[in-house]
Amino acid sequence: QGSGFTLSFDSPLKHEIRMDGEDLYLDGSCPVHVRYGELRQEDDSGHRGIRYQIRVRLIAPAASLRRTADSLTFTGGDAVVLIAIRTSFIDWKSMPEAPDYAARCKADLDRAEKCSFAELRAAHIADHQALYLRSELELPETEEDRLPTDERLRRCSGTCTPALAALLYHFGRYLLIASSRPGTQPANLQGIWNPHLHAPWGGNYTTNINLEMNYWLAEGANLSECAEPLFRFIRECAESGRAIARDYYRSDGWCLHHNSDLWRYSAPAKGKARWGFWPMGGVWLCRHIFEHYEYSGDIAFLREHYGILRGAAEFLAGFLMKGLEKLFSKLPDSFHFAGERLY
Repeated sequence: QGSGFTLSFDSPLKHEIRMDGEDLYLDGSCPVHVRYGELRQEDDSGHRGIRYQIRVRLIAPAASLRRTADSLTFTGGDAVVLIAIRTSFIDWKSMPEAPDYAARCKADLDRAEKCSFAELRAAHIADHQALYLRSELELPETEEDRLPTDERLRRCSGTCTPALAALLYHFGRYLLIASSRPGTQPANLQGIWNPHLHAPWGGNYTTNINLEMNYWLAEGANLSECAEPLFRFIRECAESGRAIARDYYRSDGWCLHHNSDLWRYSAPAKGKARWGFWPMGGVWLCRHIFEHYEYSGDIAFLREHYGILRGAAEFLAGFLMKGLEKLFSKLPDSFHFAGERLY
């Protein structure tokens, strides 16, 4: 509501801005590589990065609208702003060249326009509350808890009020609900809120604790559906990680190192060996699979993921035996322990 405003687009990514009938849209492409200060629009084979479209439509029957080549200006009355975003991503094994992403973006707005503002708002609230209202945590409050949250945080030097811990619990639930839903990608280091072209740590999935931390609360907070992207990620990494277990470690099963991404990269990341050669990410992530079974008792889910669990165990067994064989090969034949030959 208000007297008016102007909508326009901009992006640090390569893009073009156009009008399409009633819609203003930005069509752009992501770099194929952004890491260590290097940005490339195409790889050596000529492949480009993911393409995307952001499309906006103003619904303002009683207002005045002025359109230019790259903006929409609204004056008077009330307006509903509809925004849709789609990309050319297909899946982790395919080049990101889905040809219909722009058509799907427009179709999203067409569907939304059939609903009133009240209907859209009610659907949004119902969708959120179906998950958010499943649990509640209230802890004793103090006078300090009446302060703004930023001030409360500044006063936390060693100890915090119980009510602030409850707020953190609810904030964590909100973040997971907002960033990880069935059919989407798992929550990465910055979730869906990364504002940078060069994201810290590449915006990757860091499996030596960060990815696990994002989902520690999923089962305990009764948000199992929000973990579906994580389980799909694990299944896909198990597929890509079989070759890594075989080629790097001469082992059966599958493994995942400390960094992965949208393309389910599972080999050691570029960097120092002391942290790059850490092939236990897949094993740790399997704990989430079994935890889901412990909370849900879902035998069908456990049966579906049994091969993933078995593959992680096979890799561990092979990795352990290779290490023991290397250790024992260095011991003298006469080495004994507690009166018995050790090997």
